[in-house]
Amino acid sequence: MKYKDQHKGRYSEFREQLNSRLLILDGSMGALLMKRGLPAGYAPDLWNVENPQVIEEVQREYAQAGADILITNTFGASKLRLNEYQAYSRIHDINARAVAIARKAGGDRCFVAGDLGPCGDTIYPTGSRSFAEIFEVFREQARILIDEGVDLIIVETMFDSLDFKAALSAVRDISTH
Repeated sequence: MKYKDQHKGRYSEFREQLNSRLLILDGSMGALLMKRGLPAGYAPDLWNVENPQVIEEVQREYAQAGADILITNTFGASKLRLNEYQAYSRIHDINARAVAIARKAGGDRCFVAGDLGPCGDTIYPTGSRSFAEIFEVFREQARILIDEGVDLIIVETMFDSLDFKAALSAVRDISTH
């Protein structure tokens, strides 16, 4: 069976809810983590494994405030971004833990959105990478998030439309949902 024919998240329920009511996203993760001690210049994504209780606390507060969708703490948890912190070898654990933390914090009430942020470089001619290379960076992270059961994927804060296209293409390559 092809991978894109499988999905273990709550996608169908999410689509039903989205068609019938307004859904509220959570808010900033980075600013709240800084208030809780995240050092300036440190990767927030690493806190999924180093300080998971803080991530869960922030997401639980968003759920209690009425958020319907909790976004995973994976904005910078792609290969290129994690390489900046010599943490690429932990990519699976960092992304998987982010999904588990958000799912626990939101319980059955909240949907979990896997977050794909900018990958750390851009596609030629504005950057030094090929479309195929950036596609694979996003595909690797998206596959982990989808395998771990996110209900949807959010692609955010892309500075170049080709990066957005690579991220969206990578997600669609993995899942028709």
